Amino acid sequence: AGKGHEFLLHALAKHRDSRWKLQVVGDGPLRARFEELAAAVGLAERVRFVGLTDARGVARYLQASDAFCLFSSYENYSNAVLEAMASGLPVIAADVGGFPAQISEGENGHLIANNDSEMFLTRLRDLAANPQMRSRLSANAARFASRFSWDATARQVEGIYAELSA
Repeated sequence: AGKGHEFLLHALAKHRDSRWKLQVVGDGPLRARFEELAAAVGLAERVRFVGLTDARGVARYLQASDAFCLFSSYENYSNAVLEAMASGLPVIAADVGGFPAQISEGENGHLIANNDSEMFLTRLRDLAANPQMRSRLSANAARFASRFSWDATARQVEGIYAELSA
């Protein structure tokens, strides 16, 4: 709970464009409740609950996506956001917790204040309508995430050790 599934389903229900699809990857005790909610708000044909998958499966779903959305009520520094950005996805997320440290508004994604469904839909429409903007956000997202690759992290740790041992 707390990842904003309800917000996302209710917001998408306000937009009737059947081309917009949502894939929810993962599983848990609330899955049946969210599946029922998707059906209740008229999204049964547009939302796919994938369930658990391995890292390769997650990577395939990210590669097949146009954007990554996460509306947690609180989040520290999100690995899921970094994985999405590493896949070149612009991120649309709640303006809470550690998300502002990862997402620069209009640079690599968008932050949505107070679960503002109208602003969320506006940002999605902007991404769909403007391939140049989506490409720029995607490139910036991948560039940001590259700072956290295994190689970059190892270099940072080596630098800290070198500094401490000097």
